[in-house]
Amino acid sequence: MNIRHTIFAAGLGIAVLLAPTSSASGAPPSHETESGTDPAFVVKNFCGVTGLEVTFVNTVTVDRVIKRGDQGPEYYIEHFTISSTHTGPNGVVTTYSERSISKDLKLSVDPVTGYLIIDQLATGNATLYGPDGRAIARNPGQVRFHIVYDPATDTEISFEQTKGSTGRSDDFCAVEVPLFTA
Repeated sequence: MNIRHTIFAAGLGIAVLLAPTSSASGAPPSHETESGTDPAFVVKNFCGVTGLEVTFVNTVTVDRVIKRGDQGPEYYIEHFTISSTHTGPNGVVTTYSERSISKDLKLSVDPVTGYLIIDQLATGNATLYGPDGRAIARNPGQVRFHIVYDPATDTEISFEQTKGSTGRSDDFCAVEVPLFTA
């Protein structure tokens, strides 16, 4: 999978309107869907706490629309749905849920280097639920990124956040760590 498909998947992710900033009257958009559950894995020193090991099981669905402009690179818009269970060493289980959209706002190619310059918007809502099923932390809002990518080598040259979160940004670690260490 090339980096354009995974740039925002760590976070955060589309079946919404495709509205690139340049003319995109080329071929009709293509649609892709990927879905799966990762095998359980352990995060050591969870949230920076030495010795705290938390087991994660992630289920991710990505719906992707790809549209090629008349004379330019492909625009991507992706809708991510992530569901994750976190199990502490004491058996306490929390659930993380996220629905996000990641969308290329502006694309250009540097005429000297050939690098792809991407300005990207990511928006959505992440919620952490406690063992009783009630929401204990939330992170809605949007962020923006400026990405420089070398398509010739499939390498990310730089990745910069250009706009911080516009919404509430609860500290998920602050509410999860006490649950897992009680």
